[in-house]
Amino acid sequence: MAKQRYFLELAYDGTKYHGWQIQLKDISVQETISKAVSKILSEEITVIGCGRTDTGVHASRYFAHFSSIKEINENFLYNINCVLPKDISIINVYDFGPEAHARYDATKRTYAYYFHFNKNPFLERYSTYYPFYTLNFKVLQKAAKELKRYDQFKPLCRYSTKYKSTNCRIFESRWEQIDENRIRYVVAANRFLRSMVRRMVGVSVLLATSRMDFKTFNEIMDRQGEFRHKLSMPPQGLFLEDVEYPYLKSQ
Repeated sequence: MAKQRYFLELAYDGTKYHGWQIQLKDISVQETISKAVSKILSEEITVIGCGRTDTGVHASRYFAHFSSIKEINENFLYNINCVLPKDISIINVYDFGPEAHARYDATKRTYAYYFHFNKNPFLERYSTYYPFYTLNFKVLQKAAKELKRYDQFKPLCRYSTKYKSTNCRIFESRWEQIDENRIRYVVAANRFLRSMVRRMVGVSVLLATSRMDFKTFNEIMDRQGEFRHKLSMPPQGLFLEDVEYPYLKSQ
């Protein structure tokens, strides 16, 4: 019997999860959803995601797919959300055909990283509290434009030797002022490397606090060298906010 392939549109709070991908010992989002789908369909299912997110990183719009010999009915969405914990929500289920692939068919991914400057217990899980230095917003914007100029990101990648290519095409790179207490960095690309967005934010913060100058930044990026500074920012401020496919309208 031919298998049906289904796409899941979902969102999750990554606080208690060790990233998307299944781990040997720790709980992951992928494992949690796979077990829930398997329970609903009474069939061993492994969902395939559109990409990795690290420990503690969130997703407000994420996609995954799975294949099943069973045809799901109109109650599937309700049933799966009853089984899943409160920090994971399945928003929609799509049938894009048997060849559709959540990871390989994605053409654009958009991330956002959030900062807040006044201590707020309601933001602690979803934004990074940054009271340490004043961030020069004009310098942040300049950094965003500089990052968009590049298409090789080895200096901003964790485990760069594991990649055949560190080429990424940046479509958008900008900082936005949400209100007087909050800002965010928005970046979109065809692909991202491990920890790349958090390191893009980290190097931008160094530039905006005069702990690195643009000459040093450009020299390292031009020769694809190594930054000596600690770049990676905390995970809770990072969200995967959109993924685009040829057959699905973006938000």
